[in-house]
Amino acid sequence: MACWLSVDASGYVMKPTAVACKPVMIWASLRHGTRYPGKSTIEDMKSLLKIKEDIGKNHAEGYGQLCDKDLNMIKNWSYMLSTSYANRLSTQGKDDLRFLAKRLKSQFAGVLDAPYSAERFSVLEYMQDLKYYYEFSYGNDFNKKLACPLVSDMVKKFNDLAEGSNKASAKPLGLFYFSHSATHLPLLTLLKLKEDTEHLTHSNYPAMSRREFMTSTIVPFTANLVAAFYK
Repeated sequence: MACWLSVDASGYVMKPTAVACKPVMIWASLRHGTRYPGKSTIEDMKSLLKIKEDIGKNHAEGYGQLCDKDLNMIKNWSYMLSTSYANRLSTQGKDDLRFLAKRLKSQFAGVLDAPYSAERFSVLEYMQDLKYYYEFSYGNDFNKKLACPLVSDMVKKFNDLAEGSNKASAKPLGLFYFSHSATHLPLLTLLKLKEDTEHLTHSNYPAMSRREFMTSTIVPFTANLVAAFYK
């Protein structure tokens, strides 16, 4: 049985009169929250600075008819909007959407209450790990080869130091290669770090709950592997 919700004069949703009805799905059409103008509009708005200048100049020459209060407001106004804010949600927009979300959660608690349990988060994490496992790590043997240039570079630099090569004296005291998880994971794979005894697959999720390969712990932001040469 379909139960339709109605809206009262204030715009708030009214619950269906049929007691037997319970919400099981929500469909909504929404406009985005209050946002900053687009890049081109922000650029065009810079012309307001010229208008501000003209107003001050005309008033100084006796052509202005603004009251002192309005004139001072214009004089004290400054243009601070940057194109880096283009199309982004404003603080007001974020607050409006947060309030709307709270209202919907309160109105439809049976549908939106605790949508992600700890178990669901764990499944989502495993899905992400599967993707990286096969794209950049142990799921494909070719991934090890991707890290060969990095390991080769490290070994060569350290060998030059060990052999007292003239090239070593001209080398920097440190080499720091900043990259992405797609670079870091093949390196860990080639060095056989965080390797499990069995492959991650779509069907062995329960058995891999204590797996070594967990991207949230081995390649978080600023993840690093540091090697130092002692002599």
